Amino acid sequence: MKILFWLLDPSYEVVHGEPQIKLWGIDGEGRRVLLIDHSFKPYFYVLPDPNLALNELVERIKVLSSEDS
Repeated sequence: MKILFWLLDPSYEVVHGEPQIKLWGIDGEGRRVLLIDHSFKPYFYVLPDPNLALNELVERIKVLSSEDS
């Protein structure tokens, strides 16, 4: 299915332990549109300090991403 719409608000949430990307918008006839993508996995970019060893960076990321943080 293809649909042309104007994106108004992208967001995501975790439902039953799985991330879902939600794209809220409006189509050419003024109808509200919600596209839910279950296949997307959230990510982020890291700009490491060039003086930091790679293994130390990995350990810091693990600490930040632990559920106890």
